[in-house]
Amino acid sequence: VGLGNTQLKMRDYAAAEAAFTRALEIDPDSITALWNRGMSRKKLGKVDAATSDLTKLIGRGVEAASVHTELASLRLTARDFEGAMAEIGRALDSDPNCAWAFLVRGNLRLDTKDLPRALADYNRCLKLDPTVAGAYAGRGYVHCRGGDYRAAIPELDSAVRIDPTIISAFGNRAYCHLFLWHIPE
Repeated sequence: VGLGNTQLKMRDYAAAEAAFTRALEIDPDSITALWNRGMSRKKLGKVDAATSDLTKLIGRGVEAASVHTELASLRLTARDFEGAMAEIGRALDSDPNCAWAFLVRGNLRLDTKDLPRALADYNRCLKLDPTVAGAYAGRGYVHCRGGDYRAAIPELDSAVRIDPTIISAFGNRAYCHLFLWHIPE
């Protein structure tokens, strides 16, 4: 498990997946190895394999809201909006204060063009955990889509300040600046 964790930190997801698979051969009951292999597989785009790993964690002492939120994220990646919403419902039934569940539901609503409800979910996420960069990026995107570029920029700045790896926030911020440059005061 230690080697796999090191590989995860190095973002070598294929090596991490292999290390966690070996760890599970030695200890098939290792919750940590199963969770981390699922996360490695998610990063590798192996949606079905990641879903299989995470589903095995349900009822095994792992926080149910976390598992269901990750499953919702995987379903969202697969464009299974109905399945993603069902998983979010399970996550929030398990923990109504799971900030990440509100983030993923906001992303789902953003993908389905339900911008007012996406914004409400991002607001709820940030009320529960003001350090979730993705929620700031989501709010910025919603404002940008609505043409409120001045409101979008500080949100996108917050996202980038918290997590400079959110590339979409940089692009959306540039887009907003471009439009403001062309709009007279």
